[in-house]
Amino acid sequence: MNITSWSNLDDREILITFFPARNLRLETNYHWFYLPEPDEVSLLGTLKLNPGAHHLGNEFDVFFNYKISSPWQLVAAFGYFWPGEVQPINNHPAKNASWLAFQLLFEWDR
Repeated sequence: MNITSWSNLDDREILITFFPARNLRLETNYHWFYLPEPDEVSLLGTLKLNPGAHHLGNEFDVFFNYKISSPWQLVAAFGYFWPGEVQPINNHPAKNASWLAFQLLFEWDR
């Protein structure tokens, strides 16, 4: 969640890491996002909570990290967000959102 200031975000989460095979790490986490002081807060210019509400939404993330060889790693990540007590945006209910990322990392060892 990169849509709000961390100073105004209550992030309750469960994090579980698995090591199902050699050189493979699978990290899963589930977040419950709340805004402790939601009054007059607008996220991304359009996202506002219902009056008196604090629950921004929930998110599930999965990170896959595979060490191919000494300097090379393959990373994949997926996230899914469910909006909480959010006001309609442009007269439409807030929708679920997802993201997906892939990276190939090279670690330079001097």
